[in-house]
Amino acid sequence: MPAEQARSARLVLFDLDGTLADTLPDLAWALNRALAEHGLTSAADDVLRGCVSRGARAMTQAALGGRDGDGEAVLERFLELYQDNIAVRSRLFCGMHRVLDSIDAAGLGAGVVTNKLTVFTDPLLRHLALDGRLRCVVSGDTAARAKPHPDPLLHAALAANVEPPRCVYVGDARGDVIASRAAGMPVAAACWGYLDAGDDPATWRADILLREPAQLLDWLGLVD
Repeated sequence: MPAEQARSARLVLFDLDGTLADTLPDLAWALNRALAEHGLTSAADDVLRGCVSRGARAMTQAALGGRDGDGEAVLERFLELYQDNIAVRSRLFCGMHRVLDSIDAAGLGAGVVTNKLTVFTDPLLRHLALDGRLRCVVSGDTAARAKPHPDPLLHAALAANVEPPRCVYVGDARGDVIASRAAGMPVAAACWGYLDAGDDPATWRADILLREPAQLLDWLGLVD
């Protein structure tokens, strides 16, 4: 049934960081700049990658790695720098332009559901030239509860006037799958995303594991 549901979907919802867009370069730059301003050495991308879905605080804690330092001050500066440099290096993942074009051509809607706060989500989407082509955008502070609660996904479906079973969600974290299941939506796991070393998407109970964005088109029945 999930495959049939996916092929009858009217709305395709995407997580943002690590699924739709490769935002780690700007996140890592801002955090490492904040660390440097506090006299601390940089953190490697591999240390930060798996923390992105857990938010800026988790990234800061991972970067500090138990070292002495004012974590709150680093976090505050990190967010200031990130807001001012939101899309200098961030890009859509390779293949995502084709996916979005195919969704548009098929007359389906696309939307974003992210735990990223609105103050960061909206300018990022503008810089990526996505704001005008999305049916709905739900950020981490839009609904009463963020993912893994289903509220944001249900909010997106309501905003786009599409019943939840006619939506699909694509995300790169276990919490995305949990939220989708609770919302009654088919869900695809984006295995190109920001997975932690211990993550095993095969155990998440997603309806499909996607190794590259183009596979999403086949799942949706939109292959050229």
